[in-house]
Amino acid sequence: MRVRTWWLLSLLVCLPAGSGGWFLALRDRPVSGAEAGPFSIDGTTCPAPGHAGTIAPTVRQAIKEVLVTEGERVKKGQKLIKLQDEQAQLELRGREADLQAQKEVLAQTKAKPIGDKIDEARANLEKVHVATEHARNLVERLEPLAREGVVAEKRFQQAKADYEQSQAEERAARDKLEQQRKQPLGLQIFEEEAKLRAATAEWQKAQAALEDCTLKAPLAGVISWLKAQPGMISRPGTESWGEIIDLSELEVRCRLPSKSVGQVAVGQEAEVFDQASQPIGTGKVVAIGVAADPRSEQHEVPVVLRVRNPEERLRCFVPVKVRFGKQASASRDSR
Repeated sequence: MRVRTWWLLSLLVCLPAGSGGWFLALRDRPVSGAEAGPFSIDGTTCPAPGHAGTIAPTVRQAIKEVLVTEGERVKKGQKLIKLQDEQAQLELRGREADLQAQKEVLAQTKAKPIGDKIDEARANLEKVHVATEHARNLVERLEPLAREGVVAEKRFQQAKADYEQSQAEERAARDKLEQQRKQPLGLQIFEEEAKLRAATAEWQKAQAALEDCTLKAPLAGVISWLKAQPGMISRPGTESWGEIIDLSELEVRCRLPSKSVGQVAVGQEAEVFDQASQPIGTGKVVAIGVAADPRSEQHEVPVVLRVRNPEERLRCFVPVKVRFGKQASASRDSR
């Protein structure tokens, strides 16, 4: 009996690595460290970053028409919901008129020689100068009459006030002429171009406000849910009317006991199975949490995998199984 036992032990010691199913079974048992074997963990699918979009109001306007239905597949940029846009259309037409008028002013400024503006200023100065001379002559005639009491003092004072006002207008006209003589045409054009840019910005703002009255799909995918009806109104940023999900790529989120995290590294691949234990494909670890959940008994650490799903066999927010193999060659520093 002792001889038989010694012979069996000697045979096990001499077996090479990889020989015999019983030896492989021993290697498959979960152990800690780099020698750990395959193990499985539960996970849940969710949309990958950039593969889910919200349908939400951008302006406070009532829904005018809903153009899609729940479960419908849509393209990026496709119209989904139309809001009341009458006021936005009126605003846009007004801004378009202002923009066109400013364009015409700029065109006239560029076409009109600077000499015309100088002539206008000179003619205005001459007109004001004649009025000033007339006012001065009136004051000179009334002053002696006022001293003799022939003309009322009130009339004389009014004539002096008119003369002073005319003098001020003549000085302003003379300054305007000098300004036109010194001001190059390029500066006037620059000012009109600045006004045109301001009018263009207002027009673009009105155009954007009108575009906001039509909600479009932010990405291609399927409308997973939709709660929108004509007449509904919501304040932007406070409510969502639906969601679009692109199933071509998903994330799988799972939680590993802290003692098993050492067997997983960023970049490592893992098999993913659906609820019926049918293989879906291979996922790749893209993130490993840096902190465990202290409320869990095994101090679980979150792990995120990215899974390609071109045939859309997997749905979002469903349980799956993730099977990790031996520790990947990726270094822990890559986490």
